[in-house]
Amino acid sequence: MTNSNLTFFDSNGWRLPKDSYQTFSNNPKWFFKLGDYSKNYEDQLSQIDKYTDLPRKNEALIALEKILDDLKSKKILENLINGPKVPFAIKKTNINDIGEFIENTLLKNVARSFQNSFPDSHFKAVIQDKTSLKGRLSITENSGYNNFLETLKNNDICGFYFPQVLQEYSVDSQILQMQDLLKEDNLCLSGPVEVATSLVGSPNLLINFDSYSPVLCLSAVKHIDPRLICCFKSYGLHLEFWCLSQMLTKTTKQVSEQWSGGLTLFAKY
Repeated sequence: MTNSNLTFFDSNGWRLPKDSYQTFSNNPKWFFKLGDYSKNYEDQLSQIDKYTDLPRKNEALIALEKILDDLKSKKILENLINGPKVPFAIKKTNINDIGEFIENTLLKNVARSFQNSFPDSHFKAVIQDKTSLKGRLSITENSGYNNFLETLKNNDICGFYFPQVLQEYSVDSQILQMQDLLKEDNLCLSGPVEVATSLVGSPNLLINFDSYSPVLCLSAVKHIDPRLICCFKSYGLHLEFWCLSQMLTKTTKQVSEQWSGGLTLFAKY
C-alpha cells in the first residue's frame, strides 16, 4: 500500500503505510482497544489541573477547538480527526533531563491520578535491569519532539494525542514515517511528556473491561541502549510504565499487533 496523494491517513485516522514501513498488517483489525475514556475536554483538563497545576484552563479549551478547526483545513492531515484523540495541556516547563523528569514528575502524576480513580488497581513502573532513566534518554532524531520541548520551554501548550494512529507499526517505522510529516511544525511523534499528561487527564485510557488494550509506545525518545523502548501498558485493570526490550531475537526487532505509536498535535496558548 502506498500513500494517497490526498491524505496520509485512512478513514479511521490510521497512518497509511508505504511499502518500506514495517507494519503487522495493511489493514488493522483493531483487536486491541482503548478504554471507555471521557470525551469531555473540560473534564479531562480539570483532571489534569487537579494533579499538575494547569494554568488558564479556559484559554486552553479555546485553543483546543482552534487546533481541531485548523486540522480540518489540512487535506493531508484531516482524517486524523476520525481517530481517537486525547486532549492535554501543560504549563511552561524546561526539561533538562527527560529520564529524570519521567521518574520524578510524570510517573508520580500518573500514579496519583490513576490510583485515585481506581483505588483497587495499581500503577507501577518496570525498568529493565532496575536502572534509573536519568541520563539515559534523549530525543529521537527526526521525531519533531525537539520542537515540542522547545515550545514547552517557553510557553504553556495544549494539544491532542492520537494514540492509535501508528498502531501495528514497528518502532523504527513509527520514526521513519515522520519523514513525510516534519514540515508540519506543530506535529510530532508522541513522547512521554504529553502521553503521561493525557493519562493524567484520562486515567482509564488503557483500562478496558471487555478487550485487551494497546501498548502505547513513547517513540519520540530513545534509550542509550537501542534495544530498549519506553511505553505505557495495561495489565488487566492495572496501569504500568515499562522500559523494556523491543527485540524479538538478538538481531530482529518486534513488529507487534499490540504496539501503538502516536502522533501529537500541539500549540502554545
